[in-house]
Amino acid sequence: MNIVNRIILIFNYLSIIFLLTSYLAPFVSPENFTFIALFGLAFPAIAAINFIFVVYWLLLWKKDFLLSLIALAPAWFIMNGFVSFGLTHKSNAETELLKVMSYNVKLFDLYNRPHNIVTRNKIIELIKDQSPNIICLQEFYTDDTNTFNTLDTLLKTLQAKNYHTEYLKTVLEKHHFGLATFSTYPIINRGRVAIFSERDNGCIYTDVKIGNDTLRIYNIHLQSIHLSNVVYIDSVLKTRTREIFEHSTKNIISKLFGAFRKRAPQADEVVQHMKNCRYPIIVCSDLNDTPSSYTYRTVKNNLADAFKETGMGFGETYAGKIPFLRIDYIFHSTNLKAIEFNVIPEKLSDHDPIGSKLYLEKY
Repeated sequence: MNIVNRIILIFNYLSIIFLLTSYLAPFVSPENFTFIALFGLAFPAIAAINFIFVVYWLLLWKKDFLLSLIALAPAWFIMNGFVSFGLTHKSNAETELLKVMSYNVKLFDLYNRPHNIVTRNKIIELIKDQSPNIICLQEFYTDDTNTFNTLDTLLKTLQAKNYHTEYLKTVLEKHHFGLATFSTYPIINRGRVAIFSERDNGCIYTDVKIGNDTLRIYNIHLQSIHLSNVVYIDSVLKTRTREIFEHSTKNIISKLFGAFRKRAPQADEVVQHMKNCRYPIIVCSDLNDTPSSYTYRTVKNNLADAFKETGMGFGETYAGKIPFLRIDYIFHSTNLKAIEFNVIPEKLSDHDPIGSKLYLEKY
């Protein structure tokens, strides 16, 4: 083996170590070993690099291709959370289909004046066109003025007239920030899951009555990295001096690690609340984390992932400059069956809305 291939083989060994470390991310709390979560975040790129090594050694017809090929064997179980070729399911004609929508609306573009009213109205029209029975909105905003009273506008526009709002922050007693769940079905109970958050993150639950059945809807928004504008990342990439680049990179890593550590206990608290629920569950969530994370595995727990069940293709939901990020989810109890899942590619927020059609199996 020549010197070039020896060097390449060393990098191959390193990529395998990184890949194996990324497999630990869903199982290890970032509160204990934060750096492992970073490998989980980078899992798609690390897996792709190992695949390139497989191709490289195959082209040279060297058995070293087996190294990365064997290491990649477990990767499909995680990659299925990023790319799905879900099966189509059919419901019984007698069952009632439940159309669910989850959407981080980014405060309805509140701070983008003077275009915020236009964006808000487009978002509301999009929701109306989808005609969901259950709508869960994260980063919800409304005020008590006539200019941006989003709650009143939604109630006048949507068929879902029953609602549950939880304001996580109120400014000047009239500007409200939080979570909102709307339903075409009667709401018989509601509440808030106490999770530690320094900002506008939270979790609410809403019990709805559908015929003789009761379902619990969880609306979740967990800790953000706060890099959603990505202007900060752009500035790092355009940095001219080594000192500024290193300082900016350290700040990004610090933000990532801080968010990893805060999301872990939030996820633990949410799933503990779910374990005490006696009803079938639907979870609509912006977890701000990928399928190769501790947060995803914890919140999903023993629930089904509607995207993995019936989605097709890439499931990316983040509509910002970072590609291929799937951070928004619809989970459901296994006695609920998904027959459809869609990511709706409308760039009105930094998240794409997601929707699923579900039905409750009768035994």
